[in-house]
Amino acid sequence: MAALGGGSSGAATAVSGSGAGPGASGAAAITGAAGVPAIAGASGAPASAGASGALANAAGSGGGGTAPSGADCDKDPLANLQPLGRGFFQEFRGLFGCTAPADLALYRQMLPEKIEMPADPQVCFYVVHFAISGVGPYNEAAILLPVEYAGQPGKYVLTMPLDNLAASSGGRAQGFPKYIAEEVSLSDDGHNNWTGAVRNAGQIDLQASYTGACRAGGEFPFPDFINLTPIPSSASQREAYLAPRAGSALLITSELLAEPQFYSLEGTVQMQIGDALPWNGLFDEAKAFPAQLVTFKGGIDLGSRPLD
Repeated sequence: MAALGGGSSGAATAVSGSGAGPGASGAAAITGAAGVPAIAGASGAPASAGASGALANAAGSGGGGTAPSGADCDKDPLANLQPLGRGFFQEFRGLFGCTAPADLALYRQMLPEKIEMPADPQVCFYVVHFAISGVGPYNEAAILLPVEYAGQPGKYVLTMPLDNLAASSGGRAQGFPKYIAEEVSLSDDGHNNWTGAVRNAGQIDLQASYTGACRAGGEFPFPDFINLTPIPSSASQREAYLAPRAGSALLITSELLAEPQFYSLEGTVQMQIGDALPWNGLFDEAKAFPAQLVTFKGGIDLGSRPLD
């Protein structure tokens, strides 16, 4: 099974690293193959240099590779491609998915008063290994809620555990509720099944158990994030905490610096959230839902814009 970021082995692959935060973008609200939900907000922009938006699968035109299928679904068609060499985020692999919230009242409760629920609420997650970034390799996870603020759609981040202090500090300056977890990992069993996990004090904060269907997935959109700043100074670097409930709204976006190399595989995922965490109950942990295993090489830089 190809290790994250290249290489290969026949054994299960575990990944560890340091951790920053993902970028974001004005992404197209596009549904992938077989109903895989998009992880993003507004209007569709083409995947081109200097533009943000959805990335077409490598199996399609301009994607730069062929998504593996059948017996080859555990191979990385981008493994031999060189990274772009510029941009804060240049290479990553991770699990992404969205589903209907199990508890709408809890969904509303998790949002600050000034931020609105969308017409079609979803609860989303990712667990990602960023192999090449401006702060080196790192692992990160997040739970995100689609929202609207002053007519602007985006994702409000409930929690964003990672495993690098410098990256955490940089993200918190932009309103991301980052904290340093004891473990953030993404591993596979060599049979197209992946586990993304966050653990603290020996307990599971988040676990995403992905079963691959070995079919090429649909387009992958980067999300816009709507954050409130500043992060309270009392928020611990070592414990999960609620994102800011008040403050100035900041739109975090990203730009694709060049034509990306990208592919995704369909699958399903089942979530487990720590019992003591305030967002426990947003996912129906008894049900699997569509998800994607996404691999990306390219260049992304971050940007921000005040919304207040």
